[in-house]
Amino acid sequence: MTSQPTLDGISRVESGRVSSLVAQQLEELVRSGQIAVGDRLPPERTLAEMFGVGRNSVREALRELETRGLLERRQGHGTRVRDAEVSDILAPLRAVITLSGTAVDHVIEFRRTFEPSVSALAARNLTPSSAQGLTESFRSYREAIQTRGGAATAPVRADADFHRTIAVATGNPIVVALHEALDEMLVDFRARLVESSYHASRRVARGHREILDAILSGDADGAWAATSAHLTAVDASIARHR
Repeated sequence: MTSQPTLDGISRVESGRVSSLVAQQLEELVRSGQIAVGDRLPPERTLAEMFGVGRNSVREALRELETRGLLERRQGHGTRVRDAEVSDILAPLRAVITLSGTAVDHVIEFRRTFEPSVSALAARNLTPSSAQGLTESFRSYREAIQTRGGAATAPVRADADFHRTIAVATGNPIVVALHEALDEMLVDFRARLVESSYHASRRVARGHREILDAILSGDADGAWAATSAHLTAVDASIARHR
């Protein structure tokens, strides 16, 4: 039978946005281990009495933690603490990015900050398995840009998949989850590149080969530089066709 924690660390909420303060306390109890994964929380009425707040505030706090992947609420089974994946915690970020209509300049600025470091980390943490995955992903990308008469989105998707494989090669689950949260935005961003940018002879397309070679050779500095140069070419391509 699933245990129910005593929640001795709870203090009554006196001021501020009540539901957020309740959520913060519950999250801290989870992180400290006082509430363990799999524990079932007391009913909303009991929590409201313990915090000294209304049931609506408790309900909003539980909903917030559920959205962030920390809790699981099922009708007839109560509310339990779940073993959240990093990708679950970043799910709200994914929704915000998808709906925000982020400006192209902001996307470019972010990519310049994020992606060169990801490539460098992939070079440092490369394993035989991730090297194979990168090689196969690059092969798929090369086939996508060389194919004529295929789906118009094929190079865009292959481009995104190649960069995602680099994130996976870091072996860092936070990097992977953040990349996945940003994936839809980056696919939309890549769609702004004109079709000719994906021609195999163009600088944008050739940049992937240089990134791959640097990562496979374990050259972290070279991977950083190649990714930075690639993004400069991407920026120039977009600027020419705005």
